[in-house]
Amino acid sequence: MRRLNEALALLPDSLGFKIFDAYRPLSLQQFFFDRECARVRAVNPDLTDEEIRKIVFVSVYPPNTNPQAPPPHSTGGALDLSLMDRNGIELDMGCRYCDFGDRMYTNSEAITPEQRQNRLILLNAMVSAGFANFPGEWWHFMYGEREWAAYMSMICGKPVNSRYGRTKTTMR
Repeated sequence: MRRLNEALALLPDSLGFKIFDAYRPLSLQQFFFDRECARVRAVNPDLTDEEIRKIVFVSVYPPNTNPQAPPPHSTGGALDLSLMDRNGIELDMGCRYCDFGDRMYTNSEAITPEQRQNRLILLNAMVSAGFANFPGEWWHFMYGEREWAAYMSMICGKPVNSRYGRTKTTMR
């Protein structure tokens, strides 16, 4: 929470965060994964299960209990968010949260200069507070989990260990 508050303090006074998703228990991760598999299968009925999984893996991490590869949201170290103005109106980021298409990528070339600027405001605040962005989704940021550690290792040029594994907390 401290880092998110740091990022919030870096935003222009007229802006705030809209948080879509953060911690997910494995049951919810399974639901999202299955739902996305069904959506992809409906559009591509001739694909094998393995081909479907490879496509879905880009947007929804497969649920598992492997402590070495927990889904990022199941660690509590990942969150999906956007920017909103003082009236609670989301800024135009080029596509909506979970709109999986060519505009979902952080550095998509299919967005306007204004949309790119909005993404940069979000990106700069979050990265300055220590988060890393998953470049495949402009809205997905992480801190302390294994993907964050991999990004930080690349940036630092030396190994950085993750701080969080899969949490055992259940939703109430």
